[in-house]
Amino acid sequence: MAYKFHFLSHKILPRFCHHPDTIHWLATSKERDEEANLKSFPPDDETILAPAFWVIEFYTPSHIEGLLTSLIKLGWDSNSETSLTDPVSWISACRNGGSYGGWLNIGRISSVRSTMLHHRFAPLPYGVESGDAKLHMLTQSLFCLIIQFKTTKRSSGTYDYLLRKKHRTSALLRGKSTEFLEPENKRIADIKKSRQQLRDSATSWFREHLPGLFATSSLGKGMPICELVTFSKAIPFNDEHYFSSKMGYMHTLSMDYHTYSYANDDVSGFKFSWPIQRSSMANVENYALLTINEADFDDKKFVMYEPKPNELNLYVVNEVMEMFLTRWGCFLLTQFYEAQINKLDETLNSKYFVKKWPINKLRDMERYISSNADLTTILEELKQFASFKKRYSHEVESFSPCQNWDNSDSVVPVHESIRRGTKLRSKMLLKRYSALRESVAQVSALIAASTNTMIQWLITGLTILVLLISIYSVLSVGD
Repeated sequence: MAYKFHFLSHKILPRFCHHPDTIHWLATSKERDEEANLKSFPPDDETILAPAFWVIEFYTPSHIEGLLTSLIKLGWDSNSETSLTDPVSWISACRNGGSYGGWLNIGRISSVRSTMLHHRFAPLPYGVESGDAKLHMLTQSLFCLIIQFKTTKRSSGTYDYLLRKKHRTSALLRGKSTEFLEPENKRIADIKKSRQQLRDSATSWFREHLPGLFATSSLGKGMPICELVTFSKAIPFNDEHYFSSKMGYMHTLSMDYHTYSYANDDVSGFKFSWPIQRSSMANVENYALLTINEADFDDKKFVMYEPKPNELNLYVVNEVMEMFLTRWGCFLLTQFYEAQINKLDETLNSKYFVKKWPINKLRDMERYISSNADLTTILEELKQFASFKKRYSHEVESFSPCQNWDNSDSVVPVHESIRRGTKLRSKMLLKRYSALRESVAQVSALIAASTNTMIQWLITGLTILVLLISIYSVLSVGD
């Protein structure tokens, strides 16, 4: 009787009532859920932490004045209490001096005012304990700010908590169909949500305190972020995990398969992965992972002695990785400009734009071109920067693919692939943008010509109308 009642309810209201078979499946899923939870649980002796993450922002000539204003607003232009170089004066000197390629240590960022040297005060994103910032002048017109944010103890254990959280299978009605959400799917969704929240928090912080190209963009590309994740036992991006039923938690973290993973050539245990596999997170191409396996990590220079013995020294990890990440950010910058050019191309060829009044078209074209005023300059400088291999690769860590897919004798390090990609993409985008500007100029000329013709016809019509009125007035007076 109950089955018939549920079946009838489903027939009448399929969008609100489950099929009775679905209800039965959910009622008998307890044993399956226990097995699925155990599969995704890390072992008791495994500790997974996310102690830090890097955020990269770029400042072009259009954003430099805003950066200087933001630094003054934060109070970082004063060096009397910190013994650090004034970044406002340094930026001005670099722009006026004509030299580039240097960097400035902005210092430790803390949310609590401190009298300690090399500390600067600023509100920090949620779940962040402190930050270490450096400003790089990559080219004459391009500054890059990279900040390593250190997470709080509670935030660093988010992955470990989410992986050990138990879930039950549930059913979600989508129209007339039903979607089953199993424990592993829910856990993967939690991981993606956590990463998205981290990105949103970092973007909001930069937009409020140090707005630059990515933070203020309307493209929605997301800021370049690299997250550091450490493991006490598991080896990330290992094919053995992909085929092992005991390593389900590595699959949940998208760290079980090494298609896009790279091992450090000098430091054992360091692996860089980008982009993240099997992720539906928006703009995953701007999100990378740096993983460290503590069991395979034997370099003593990365371990702290005081005040926390045997703990990973995040300051040294930052020193090792920051140059590499700035080069990775340069490649993402070319992807950003490619998306900007694509948007401009689509806008100028859209039906809505074609139907616009000619004067409005000219105004919009001028606005689109002026909004990309820095594009040609930055792409030209990036192309030149990536052309000098020795200067580009100076102090940049070398990562090689975990798997030599081509079976070639010489494996190209990832930073070299990024350098070549930055150079070729910049060159290609310069040609595309030049062609686009030429087409815009041609369209503007055609619109101007047609507008002039319309104005001439209008003047001619008005002249004829005035003449007819005058003749009529004369004839009226004569009568």
